[in-house]
Amino acid sequence: MIKLKDILKENKDYIYIGTCTNSFDEYGECINNAFDNEEDFFNSWDTAKKISKDEFWLHIDPSSDNYKLVKKAELDPKYTPEYRYSEESDVYFIFINDDTHYFFVKK
Repeated sequence: MIKLKDILKENKDYIYIGTCTNSFDEYGECINNAFDNEEDFFNSWDTAKKISKDEFWLHIDPSSDNYKLVKKAELDPKYTPEYRYSEESDVYFIFINDDTHYFFVKK
């Protein structure tokens, strides 16, 4: 018999990999292999599907680096987070209104 907690655990397989401010070198190349370059990142963001907060967090591994940092920023009342998923890039995004895109990729 499959338990609900086991199903939810299986879905939490995306980890924090970086932000739009720390993932690109001075030439615009992505340093963590989430994207080819800045243009690829922006195209992925622009075409990503908007999703709900609950759908976003359903897929994010709470043990991933900076999980607590992102949760803290998300809960700050001065921001209105936006959540997206790019099927093409297989990346989950959260955009915090401080002009930072956080992205999460499959482990």
